[in-house]
Formats: sequence, C-alpha cells, structure tokens
Amino acid sequence: MTKFPKIDNCIVCEDARIELGSKISLMGFFGICPYVNIFVRDLSQRVSVMLMFLGRGGMGEISATANILDEDKTVLGTAILRGVVDPERDNIILGSQFSMAVPREGKCTIQVIDSGKLQYENSFIVRKGIPPSALPH
Repeated sequence: MTKFPKIDNCIVCEDARIELGSKISLMGFFGICPYVNIFVRDLSQRVSVMLMFLGRGGMGEISATANILDEDKTVLGTAILRGVVDPERDNIILGSQFSMAVPREGKCTIQVIDSGKLQYENSFIVRKGIPPSALPH
C-alpha cells in the first residue's frame, strides 16, 4: 500500500549535497516558502533552483509531479519526485532541481500532485535586480 506523505515545508536553495551521516548541506539558501525572494539580474537567463520538500507520514514507493507556475498558471518547470517512504522515520525529504525561464517578475506557485490530487501548494517571489545584502552592515 502507498500513502503520500503530508508535506509541511518547502526549502528553496540553489543546490543540495548529501553528506556523511545522512546530513544534507544546502548551497545558496533562498528561504522557506512562502518567505522566499529570488533576485535575478537578467530575466532572459534561466534560473536554477532546488526545491526540498519536508514532511512526515506516508508509506511505500511514491512518484509525484512537482510544478512551478507563473501568475498566469503557465508551467515554468516540472520535475518528478520519487522516493520510498519509510513509516518508521519521523520525517521525509524529497528534492528536485529545476531550471526554468522566468519571463517577468512576480509570484511563482509550487504545486505537488500525486495521482491527480494536489498534495502541496505554496509560492515564492521572483524579482529583477541584485539582492540586498543578507548580512548586517
């Protein structure tokens, strides 16, 4: 029997790396949805993001579709999320890399769909420009 896990959060970063001891290192951390602003210098260039979905529960082998949509509901990027969910674990992490063209500034919606059912939805903002410094002056 397969049961899709409940996704609680989505971390947005540039990349992730598996480390010793089952740890994950995040590179280029943008934030946790919906508190994410991605600054793009040139909107004609592709944007690469890693989405890390964190949740709990579920069981079995899962395969779901993750989509990123613009404000007009045009699909900017799609990926398949695959994994085996162990009900003995307290949490699950599913991740996927997206490379997408973002034609203009605005809100992007993330959707995870399993067997035709919307399992998770959240958003982030894309802005044209250079990000303000993340460190205090």
